[in-house]
Amino acid sequence: DAAVRQSEYGEVIPFCPTLVIDEAHQLEDVATQYFGSSLSAYRIEDLVRDGERLLGAGRAGRDDPEEFARALTRVADRSRGFFSGLALARAPHGGGAGQESRVRYTAESLAEHFEDGMALTGALEGLEATLALAQPPAAAESDRGLAPTDTSEAVVALQRRTSELRSDLRFLMRAADPDFVYYIETRGSGRFATRLLLRASPIDVSRIVRDVLFERMRAVVLTSATLAVDGSFDYVKGRLGVRQA
Repeated sequence: DAAVRQSEYGEVIPFCPTLVIDEAHQLEDVATQYFGSSLSAYRIEDLVRDGERLLGAGRAGRDDPEEFARALTRVADRSRGFFSGLALARAPHGGGAGQESRVRYTAESLAEHFEDGMALTGALEGLEATLALAQPPAAAESDRGLAPTDTSEAVVALQRRTSELRSDLRFLMRAADPDFVYYIETRGSGRFATRLLLRASPIDVSRIVRDVLFERMRAVVLTSATLAVDGSFDYVKGRLGVRQA
């Protein structure tokens, strides 16, 4: 919920003044996951599939459906090239089936994949531009029996996701923010790009948790059998940015 609100996409949980978090010893790890950044071939494949559904239903690319189809194809092709290259480079380091591995990377260590990454960025930019031109007028939707916002909202949502993917890819390729640690996560074995993810995780989530979660509430209760260390809550308070408790 906090991650969605931070992205200004809405909310999952309606406003409430009191928050109770059970198993709160896991909160730091969960916040690290949700307030980081990640990119996988699956996310891009999912975007392309949704775009193809819109295209197949005649709900996008109304003026030039062929250009929209070409833009989707370019994204799919560039994604395969980029993630296949990463997977081949990672293959010698992979573990056995069902295993996971994480290897830190820097912008320098990704240098040989930079061109493929920028090609994927360019393809996403092209798709984003095509979607910006693909929003049909409300009158045209009405003539086709659609609610005035059905199609336009679907296209806008796809455009927003494309922009988000492009932004995530650039952030992960630059690997320049000292507040994050960057790593490649490989799931399973073999050379399947869909099992490979680029991730960036915040090193310290205390400020994030404090700003987007705790300070929004009148009262917060953290409960767990394993919050204290040597009879003190100082450690968890420091890790979660708790000022007074």
